[in-house]
Amino acid sequence: MYGHIENKKKEKTMKKFLMITLLSIGLPATSFAACTSTGIITNCYDYNSGNQYSTTRYGDNYSTTQGSNSRTGSSWNQTTQRIGNSVFTNGSDKNGNSWNSTTTTYGNTTITNGTDSSGKSFGRTCTGTGLSRVCTGY
Repeated sequence: MYGHIENKKKEKTMKKFLMITLLSIGLPATSFAACTSTGIITNCYDYNSGNQYSTTRYGDNYSTTQGSNSRTGSSWNQTTQRIGNSVFTNGSDKNGNSWNSTTTTYGNTTITNGTDSSGKSFGRTCTGTGLSRVCTGY
């Protein structure tokens, strides 16, 4: 009974994680993927884009994602590690260019900084909660 609830929570968390992953590697946020999970591995396929990816979670603090596109032949990867109130993510895009981001949360403030796969720095700060949440970035 409770296992079903826990699996739904993990599924919701994984969908958020995958959406962040897609955004961080430059894929459209409108992608909708069909996912299946077995143990620590979640496999997803987006019929619209042809993207498929597999995420392996090692406990609550570390995961790896390998992705590819059967239509284009491209592939990408990322690793994510949570330490305290910070999340460190890095990966490689379809051309092998590396990127990274660090997100740190202090109360109702979230700060994200990193370097995209073109070598450009980016940053974003969000404060507040719910509808009153405000984000600024460069």
